[in-house]
Amino acid sequence: LNKKMVVILNYLFHYIEVFLIHGGRARLRSKYPIKAPIFIIGDFRSGTSVLERLISHHPNVAYFTLGNQAVWCGPYLWNKLLAWMGMIRADLLGHKSWNRPGNPGIYYPHSSNVLLHRGRPFEIENLWEFASRNLTTHRCNDWRVLDDVEENSDHHRDWDLLDASYSDARFEQLFVDSIHLILAKANIANDDAPARFILKNPLNGYRIAYLHKLFPDAKFIHIARNPLKTTLSQIELARSNLRCFFLEEQFCRTHNNRPPPIPQSDPQYTQSWNYLFNGKHPNEELGTLWFPRQFPRTKPEYEKITKYLKNNSYECAVATAVTQHERVAFEAFEKIGAVQGQNLLSIWHEDILEDASKTFEILMNFLNLECSAQDRLKWLEREDFPNGQANKIRVQKSDKHETVIDFGPRTNEVVQILENNAVMDRYRQRESVH
Repeated sequence: LNKKMVVILNYLFHYIEVFLIHGGRARLRSKYPIKAPIFIIGDFRSGTSVLERLISHHPNVAYFTLGNQAVWCGPYLWNKLLAWMGMIRADLLGHKSWNRPGNPGIYYPHSSNVLLHRGRPFEIENLWEFASRNLTTHRCNDWRVLDDVEENSDHHRDWDLLDASYSDARFEQLFVDSIHLILAKANIANDDAPARFILKNPLNGYRIAYLHKLFPDAKFIHIARNPLKTTLSQIELARSNLRCFFLEEQFCRTHNNRPPPIPQSDPQYTQSWNYLFNGKHPNEELGTLWFPRQFPRTKPEYEKITKYLKNNSYECAVATAVTQHERVAFEAFEKIGAVQGQNLLSIWHEDILEDASKTFEILMNFLNLECSAQDRLKWLEREDFPNGQANKIRVQKSDKHETVIDFGPRTNEVVQILENNAVMDRYRQRESVH
């Protein structure tokens, strides 16, 4: 599927579901209302995924799945089509796959301890490509002027901040109706209880005020982690992703994110990005923003980030982005008047490591999602929390790996960026979950 076909399928399935299956917007919205949607806010590699997976085990919680990466606004029909295609492939042709619900799944660098298949909850960043402003809108990837404040318009305003002043009626209708469709899909399978919608996406930290405008009764969960560990983990994941697709960070950027393809005559052709993607540049087709990573454009951080990128100091760029996410999120929470314990709950990744059972109980009480201690234990164990606590073997390996956090020759500069920012002060002031 190319990008144009994906857009057509989204709109086609969306309108069939809204008008033919559910009898129009008014009827859909009345029958499947959006009540207190849940938005998990946190930087990349801070624990947002595990929170979403844990909460999504509750039978009243509905969500986008990995299968919605391509088609997100016609979830019921798209799921049926994928199921039909999977049946043909596996049952008729005998080619077993990893991604059908009920299949074993696949280990994925993003969450290496939990098997993933298309029925699992997943962030759908590509839905924002349907908005008039997103991370790809008017973005300048010209390496020549990347850090030039005068020539590169990316430095002129907060391009990627969506606050209460932003408006996009067409997108808002599509987005809101698609959440209603997600709730409808959940209720088709579970008629006994109304569903709550949950969405985690690190980049939604730049859209908090906008989401609050669309959903005034939303509940926000903010999770953070030791900034040094967050920075290191982001760097390692980005490198892992790029290796998987035979791409190299600096080479991509110096070629304006359009690296030259390796010719078919080259012995390395089958180990090239263009072989995997049929010659289509990943960022232009997939919208995943990881090939290489595209940083949000906010002042003053983006100017600093691009200067670091130009100087081949990716580690410093990531550290600056960690401080950027923290500042933007907390300024947005202040602007919307978020109240801790009412519509905002702030926790730490370290809380989960300290006492996962207690932290999970606090979360579910905050969300008003009724469940027993036995339910929570069962859901924790499904996500590799044996006996309701963090996997000790994995924690020990992680602690050993991160005992001496090393950013190579940039270590001192990275540490200084984080130490000179409020993000590190807030981490040091963290209180025990008890």
